[in-house]
Amino acid sequence: MDDRTPSVYKSERVFPKIGIGYYVFISRANYIFRDGACGQYIIVNKEKKLLITIMATEKCMKNVSEIFRDVM
Repeated sequence: MDDRTPSVYKSERVFPKIGIGYYVFISRANYIFRDGACGQYIIVNKEKKLLITIMATEKCMKNVSEIFRDVM
Protein backbone atom coordinates (compact mmCIF):
# COMPACT_ATOMS: atom_id res chain seq x y z
CA MET A 1 0.00 0.00 0.00
CA ASP A 2 1.38 3.40 -0.95
CA ASP A 3 0.29 5.85 1.76
CA ARG A 4 2.12 8.89 0.36
CA THR A 5 0.08 11.82 -0.86
CA PRO A 6 1.19 11.68 -4.52
CA SER A 7 0.54 15.29 -5.51
CA VAL A 8 2.57 16.77 -2.64
CA TYR A 9 5.06 14.02 -1.66
CA LYS A 10 8.69 15.13 -2.12
CA SER A 11 11.20 12.83 -0.43
CA GLU A 12 13.87 15.55 -0.34
CA ARG A 13 11.80 17.75 2.01
CA VAL A 14 12.63 17.83 5.70
CA PHE A 15 8.97 17.08 6.37
CA PRO A 16 7.70 15.06 3.39
CA LYS A 17 3.92 14.89 3.32
CA ILE A 18 3.39 11.13 3.57
CA GLY A 19 -0.25 11.14 4.70
CA ILE A 20 -2.91 13.78 5.19
CA GLY A 21 -6.00 14.29 7.28
CA TYR A 22 -7.79 17.65 7.39
CA TYR A 23 -4.61 19.62 6.63
CA VAL A 24 -2.58 17.74 9.22
CA PHE A 25 0.33 15.92 7.62
CA ILE A 26 2.11 12.78 8.78
CA SER A 27 5.82 12.72 8.10
CA ARG A 28 8.74 10.40 8.79
CA ALA A 29 9.90 9.51 12.30
CA ASN A 30 6.37 9.95 13.73
CA TYR A 31 6.27 13.69 13.23
CA ILE A 32 2.86 15.26 12.64
CA PHE A 33 2.71 18.81 11.36
CA ARG A 34 0.72 21.60 9.81
CA ASP A 35 2.35 24.20 7.65
CA GLY A 36 1.02 27.57 6.73
CA ALA A 37 2.11 30.48 4.62
CA CYS A 38 5.42 32.28 5.18
CA GLY A 39 7.09 29.65 7.35
CA GLN A 40 4.38 29.00 9.92
CA TYR A 41 4.56 25.51 11.41
CA ILE A 42 3.09 23.41 14.18
CA ILE A 43 5.21 20.29 14.69
CA VAL A 44 4.35 17.46 17.10
CA ASN A 45 6.13 14.25 18.06
CA LYS A 46 4.22 12.46 20.83
CA GLU A 47 6.96 9.88 21.43
CA LYS A 48 9.49 12.62 22.19
CA LYS A 49 6.90 14.79 24.00
CA LEU A 50 7.75 17.56 21.57
CA LEU A 51 5.66 20.51 20.41
CA ILE A 52 7.18 23.25 18.25
CA THR A 53 5.37 26.28 16.90
CA ILE A 54 6.93 28.68 14.47
CA MET A 55 5.54 32.03 13.45
CA ALA A 56 7.72 33.40 10.68
CA THR A 57 7.48 35.86 7.83
CA GLU A 58 9.78 33.97 5.49
CA LYS A 59 8.58 33.77 1.88
CA CYS A 60 10.59 30.60 1.22
CA MET A 61 9.35 27.96 3.67
CA LYS A 62 12.33 25.77 2.80
CA ASN A 63 14.54 28.22 4.74
CA VAL A 64 12.47 27.55 7.86
CA SER A 65 12.11 23.78 7.52
CA GLU A 66 15.81 23.19 6.76
CA ILE A 67 16.62 24.22 10.34
CA PHE A 68 15.20 20.84 11.44
CA ARG A 69 17.06 18.60 9.00
CA ASP A 70 19.83 17.65 11.48
CA VAL A 71 17.34 17.22 14.34
CA MET A 72 15.25 14.72 12.43
